[in-house]
Amino acid sequence: MKVKDTIDYSQFEFLSYFTRAELFDLENFLFLRTYKKNQLLFMEGDPRERIYFLKEGFVKLEKVSSDGTMLYVDYVRAYNMFPYGGFFKDNFYHFSASALTNIVVYYIPTRILEEKAMYNTKQIFAIIHHLSKILEYHENRLQTLTTSNVRDRVEQSLACLIKDFGYKNNGRWIIDLPMTLTELSKLTGASRETVSHIYNDLKKSGILILEDRRFIIYDRDYFAV
Repeated sequence: MKVKDTIDYSQFEFLSYFTRAELFDLENFLFLRTYKKNQLLFMEGDPRERIYFLKEGFVKLEKVSSDGTMLYVDYVRAYNMFPYGGFFKDNFYHFSASALTNIVVYYIPTRILEEKAMYNTKQIFAIIHHLSKILEYHENRLQTLTTSNVRDRVEQSLACLIKDFGYKNNGRWIIDLPMTLTELSKLTGASRETVSHIYNDLKKSGILILEDRRFIIYDRDYFAV
């Protein structure tokens, strides 16, 4: 549905670079939608018709091979835009997006947003900067997944999650991302049973605990990278 409420565009870095006049014009093409947990926003191969701005919740981006192997995974938190990849050139999505939690999103037709952004230098630099961060994240993750030691993969993946989604609270670190052992097993390319064994070992050692789908880290130095 069309957005009727006032939006604080400064909360969305990408939109904050537009002028007031440009934002006023974009409001004619700005829509609001809610999705329930596990609902698909789009699938790999769908026409790249919308660019999304996440207002509430978490979104999971993933690409899976025909045999079920996870080829790509990323997570989006509130006040971020997605997808960045394919700007100005792609006609189809290269991965799928699903609601990791109940979510609220704004979306703008891709063609409209790209036409506005291509003449804005700050927008171009913002896209390049974010794509560089995505590349760095996946370079680090690739290094993690190429190690043959499963425990190292799990621990290094947790270290990356702490870096990207962690915050300190009362002397402990909380990974602010809904997570289960099944999700962690997909992220690390390990079996659910193996991840469960490693988790129980770390839990018994007082290093971390999984509570209400959030990892709580008691020994941050253990995951120092």
